[in-house]
Amino acid sequence: MKNAQLINKANVKVDEAQIDLLLSESQLPPGEILLLLSDAALANDDQGCCVPRQLVHMQDDYRYLSDKSFGRWDCCIAISREQCDAASSYPAYFTYLLGHELGHAKLCLSDICLHIHSCLIREFIGAVSDKVEFMEHLMPHERRCDQFGVYLSSIVHSRDMLSAEIERKVKEETKNQARLRSLLTVVPRIDFIGLRDELLSLSIPFKAQLIELWEEDRRQYGQNSLVSCIHDYEALFIA
Repeated sequence: MKNAQLINKANVKVDEAQIDLLLSESQLPPGEILLLLSDAALANDDQGCCVPRQLVHMQDDYRYLSDKSFGRWDCCIAISREQCDAASSYPAYFTYLLGHELGHAKLCLSDICLHIHSCLIREFIGAVSDKVEFMEHLMPHERRCDQFGVYLSSIVHSRDMLSAEIERKVKEETKNQARLRSLLTVVPRIDFIGLRDELLSLSIPFKAQLIELWEEDRRQYGQNSLVSCIHDYEALFIA
């Protein structure tokens, strides 16, 4: 696989040609991808995650990726053991999941500042918006990555196959029901044009409260706070 390293700890059957196709269709910027099929659960019971190398020291649950045994990489995509085990039963959904995280990787490699911006809003918006419920899958960057994943899965399999698997999961699972249902109507897309404007539209009404929380987080965690990457709060809110 060009520009990618696969570590298959889950020991699941992998079609490397299919992964090559996903990487090609993703049109990723230059950078090395570490694809980790995990033999354990991920932090927060996530199905998958994307960790940029330059921020890994701030994420306690993923600092182990800094071990030299993982080689050189710029962005790590990890898929949970549960989802790896289900890959043979839900191949189109598993491809969507890989595609979703490839969307995050594309954003990290092309515009790390926008990735950080989206993470800060996701992490703190719920604490300042008591009149509005912000579900994670409705966050602008999450919607875009869902579109990215649906696009890639539809190329490898088909949209009908993915929808059928999602409908099965809706019936069989109790987790992630809202997100699963939303995937059935997602319009495929693989660009991030306009994402920053969408983040601004969401966050500007809570600007003062967000900055206050960010400053508090920086005071508490110092260089281990993601906020330490931000040198000008005001610049984040300029359209």
